[in-house]
Amino acid sequence: MMEAEQAPSSLAAEPEAPVFGEEMVEATAEEPYGEVPEETSAVEGVVVEGVAAEEPQAEVLGETGRSRTTEGEAMLAVGHAAYARKQWPAAMKAFQQSAEAGNAEGAWELSLMHAHGKTGVVDKDQAREWLKIAADGGAVKAQMFLAQMSAFGRGGYEKDESVAFEYLTRAADQGNAHATHQVGVRYLHAVGVEQDLDKAIEHLEKAIERGSKDAVKDLKIAQKKKKKEVTAGLAEEQRAAIAAFKRIDANGDGELTAEEIYRALSKKNADVTLERVQEIMAKADKDQNGTISQEEYLDAVAAMGPGWIGSWLGKIAARVTAAFSGEAMPEAAETVKCLTNEELRVWVNRWCSGDRSLPPISTWNTSKVTDMSELFMRQKGFNDDISAWDTSSVTTMRLMCSGASSFNQPLNDWRVDNVTDMCQMFRDAKSFNHRLNDWRVHKVTNMSWMFSGASSFNQPLSDWRVDNVTNMQGMFYGASSFDHPLNDWRVDNVTNMSNMFLWAKSFNHPIGAWRVDKVTSMRAMFNGAFAFNQPLNDWRVDKVTDMCGIFMAAKAFNQPLGNWRVDNATNVDNMFEDSAFSHWEDLGDPKLRSQKPSCCAVS
Repeated sequence: MMEAEQAPSSLAAEPEAPVFGEEMVEATAEEPYGEVPEETSAVEGVVVEGVAAEEPQAEVLGETGRSRTTEGEAMLAVGHAAYARKQWPAAMKAFQQSAEAGNAEGAWELSLMHAHGKTGVVDKDQAREWLKIAADGGAVKAQMFLAQMSAFGRGGYEKDESVAFEYLTRAADQGNAHATHQVGVRYLHAVGVEQDLDKAIEHLEKAIERGSKDAVKDLKIAQKKKKKEVTAGLAEEQRAAIAAFKRIDANGDGELTAEEIYRALSKKNADVTLERVQEIMAKADKDQNGTISQEEYLDAVAAMGPGWIGSWLGKIAARVTAAFSGEAMPEAAETVKCLTNEELRVWVNRWCSGDRSLPPISTWNTSKVTDMSELFMRQKGFNDDISAWDTSSVTTMRLMCSGASSFNQPLNDWRVDNVTDMCQMFRDAKSFNHRLNDWRVHKVTNMSWMFSGASSFNQPLSDWRVDNVTNMQGMFYGASSFDHPLNDWRVDNVTNMSNMFLWAKSFNHPIGAWRVDKVTSMRAMFNGAFAFNQPLNDWRVDKVTDMCGIFMAAKAFNQPLGNWRVDNATNVDNMFEDSAFSHWEDLGDPKLRSQKPSCCAVS
């Protein structure tokens, strides 16, 4: 079968209708398997991605593969012939015999026959049993499908990414390009397996060799992350060194004198004399002008190589002598305390009140902090660099920069792997406009109002994994500059999208691929989204109860919605008020037609 289109840097798309689930659709295809090159195996509607139609069946059986002269292969051929003649009982019997003889492809076809009730009886238990036998026996199609069911928790299977990873790996080991790509993506994003950039790159390169075009972009992402990982230590040390330089540079002229260095070291009780400082300075003073520039200082620090990280003056200044002289770096006690949640709040309040007796805020040790909620809330003048903070232990950033209207500093290097709550994080942070696309937000469940009122923000977020988010209410409300693609997001678990793009005046990118099956509220979702005009007809909105004002004042929106069914909606008031919508004749649901303005009501 032809490899399906897939969004780069994302996991495989969920099949439209799971074979073994409650939403199973009746099979309609009557064609024999071997005569439908791009079909979905025996049954139309069952997508098994990445399996080439021209692959000989015996080549996907793995260790249990048998020659076509064996009983299993012979009965598989009989089953295909019977299926071609629409002799369902005969086909079922032949596939049963093929499967019982140990033929994995026979087990795969038998599972489909049970799943779709070709003989009149749907037996999902038998379907699942034979599917696993087929997958364990080496049938690539079965491995791919079982991986999909496990990844999405559909068809009676528990959601288990580790199981999905296992079967994708088996398919990849047999040379399947799509599976190899997916294994690489999972190593890249730590889905069902620990992140391993080396293995991600290895599998993505192999997928490209096997013909996967979609793996190209993911390979670039993996290589970029690997490069960043290698240089991260040096970058962190350099930031710390710069902070120390500025601390030592008392008059702020960008040059360190012997007196400034001596005073800084003396404050930390360093055992050094002014004469010794002058002596060692001569080794670092490349232009022999009697002072040390920031460039000369960083060169001296860099010469020590990676492996040490200074947090502020107390840790770096005590080592200035070693850095300048090239001598062995002395051991120095940690001088900056590891802040607790409570201490960090006290320090932030002091800093924002103008207290500069503290170490530079960019160098604070936040490695043990778990709660950064409301940390800079309503601190309208705050705009200091906190990009080097260690946020790896933080679980909540709720309201962190809400109302910090001047704040506009880079945060893309933060590790937010353990954060679960980002509600209102940048609400009314009107100046903020820096990249956040490298954040790993896979544990976040609440993104409601996250960029609400962040009127300057316009950065890509397409690489975010939002699989666990349940609340996106008001996420881009009033984010009037934001206009970047979001179509690759997996929003399968979101239940609240009310006000999501309310007054997001610039946003106009496709989001028609979103699965919104669990959403119950879309109230005012696109209200005032003046530029938005993208197809949404494929959305399943059956569970939505509140659609009040969803397209109100959406001046550009004029897309067909004939597939929408809003039986459960209790509020559809003003859905299209003051919008450009004109596809009234296509609307199949009376509730939607009832919202046509009275001036042109349906007769």
